[in-house]
Amino acid sequence: MRHIKAVLFRALVLGTVFFINYSQAQSGYAVTERGADYQVLQKTTVEHGTNRLHRYTELVSGMHYKNADGQWMESKELIELFPLGAK
Repeated sequence: MRHIKAVLFRALVLGTVFFINYSQAQSGYAVTERGADYQVLQKTTVEHGTNRLHRYTELVSGMHYKNADGQWMESKELIELFPLGAK
């Protein structure tokens, strides 16, 4: 039963991450700035012959982490299962 719950949980997390990334890609928004708990997305459209900037900020605790090079990388919701339980 635990194994089934773990598999379902992973599928839910992966599906959510895929949907968010797919939605951003389809909308034309690109990440222009990142921090530990936020990212800024923006796109430019032409409306009535004028360029218009659309921009919004997503806020999520623990959204990014710094890698060894000091760059912000997207965090992953990862739960590792061990045969003998947690260590």
